[in-house]
Amino acid sequence: MKHLIKSLLTATSLFFSFTSGAQYAHSVWMESAPLGTEANCLISDINGNGFILAGYVAYDSAAIYHVDNMGVEDWRKTFYNGGYDFTIYNIIHTQDGNYAAIGSKNFDGIYTTDCSAWLVKLDDTGGVIWEKTLGGSTSDILYDLKQTADGGYIAIGKTNSPNIPGYHNNYDMWIVKFDSNGNTEWQKAFGGASDDEGASIIQTAGGDYVALASTGSDDGDVSIKHGGVGYMDIWMVKFDNTGNITWEKTYGGTLDEWAGNLIMSDTCFMVLGSTGSNNDDISFNHGWSDVWVMRLDTMGTILWEKTYGGNSDDGVGRGEIKETTPGHFTIVTWASNPMLGTNGDLHCQGSAGWLFNIDSTGTFNWGWQYGGAPLGIEYNSGSYIVGGTYYPWPGIQSQYWVARVQEINILSCDPTLDVENTIAKNQQRISVYPTITNGKVNVDIPAEYNHSAIVITDLMGRSVEAQELSKGAKREVLIDGVTSGVYFLTVTSDHGSETFKIVYQP
Repeated sequence: MKHLIKSLLTATSLFFSFTSGAQYAHSVWMESAPLGTEANCLISDINGNGFILAGYVAYDSAAIYHVDNMGVEDWRKTFYNGGYDFTIYNIIHTQDGNYAAIGSKNFDGIYTTDCSAWLVKLDDTGGVIWEKTLGGSTSDILYDLKQTADGGYIAIGKTNSPNIPGYHNNYDMWIVKFDSNGNTEWQKAFGGASDDEGASIIQTAGGDYVALASTGSDDGDVSIKHGGVGYMDIWMVKFDNTGNITWEKTYGGTLDEWAGNLIMSDTCFMVLGSTGSNNDDISFNHGWSDVWVMRLDTMGTILWEKTYGGNSDDGVGRGEIKETTPGHFTIVTWASNPMLGTNGDLHCQGSAGWLFNIDSTGTFNWGWQYGGAPLGIEYNSGSYIVGGTYYPWPGIQSQYWVARVQEINILSCDPTLDVENTIAKNQQRISVYPTITNGKVNVDIPAEYNHSAIVITDLMGRSVEAQELSKGAKREVLIDGVTSGVYFLTVTSDHGSETFKIVYQP
């Protein structure tokens, strides 16, 4: 657990309004995490005591990060696979007051593209209740997860395993239905000869399922293709409760469209995606790639569609659409503006996260740009909690971050909430070396750190060594009498906490 330096971001010092006399947007706080962390999703704590982010740490361990209501990380759970590419893509609340998460992990312990899907149920402190690994013979990933009315789960992603039922070719959209204990009830692959990748899935009030995907196919389960060979369409498929297709439709133009997120609003569907086209289903394009929002009726017919962005590359990434107040939708995506000043819907220069709001007809209400790659949004009493991952220059590890932003009613941007300023303040000041050791580990703690404690724990959270220091100092810590493997060294002081992964090889 890393000490997260708080940045109190005030309107007068950090925000610029483009409406004379308008009220300034106001960011309350922002936190960033240690190097090597990445978050793919964000939800509220089920007990109202903060927020949960999930992703990975150190590239090889899936991770759950819990932050309090001021954004300070107060606990973390990691899951080590003994290999590479172990991550969580989505985490949800369960009906019984716990969490369920979906992700993937490399199944052979070495760096390859082959991986299996991973489903885990966690209690409200991150403890594992049960976990399941599933997939076929090659590579299988599940990106989105929802709990179903019967207490089970439905998940969507992609597979290129020929032994998955219904498999066509390349990557297919993959849907798995689980019971309440994570056992597979049914699974099917859908698509055609080209790549098809599931992005989001929901259950309707009638018990059926609607899936949102990206498809490059024009055969198999896909009836119509808008773009040419090599281009993707957004694909929406409705299934009955055993996975049989009721109807399917594609949306797009001659260039690429990518699926992002799907929600229900009243009896309609709201679809978040991106488009590079300016024809067929797309009425307007600002330039290059735009964020694309559609409102569809229960049969998938477009009621309205609108694009948002500027004349450069704007897209959905790990973005999200959410009905934050009745008839108003808040969207978190990413945007790129090479220009100074106004550029379409954008008002800040640079590549950044983009939080914006539209009404039930798609009318743009307000937008706010900030740095870092966005991943999710929570809304609570006039404030938005946004999270993301900051990717520095090549060769430097990523860091997750989280911020609270007050209600926004103007077009605004924040040139300093680009995460870099906060990251710079949060660089590790504690040094731990070597991290691969036969027993001895040096811990250098700055002199201004008071009342420090060093604790080494195993993967189950059991303490194997503990020391206390009244002042910062250089201390040699010995790991001995335990089996080889991965351990975590945590330093806690009046400056917060930092955690380091240690590989013990006696």
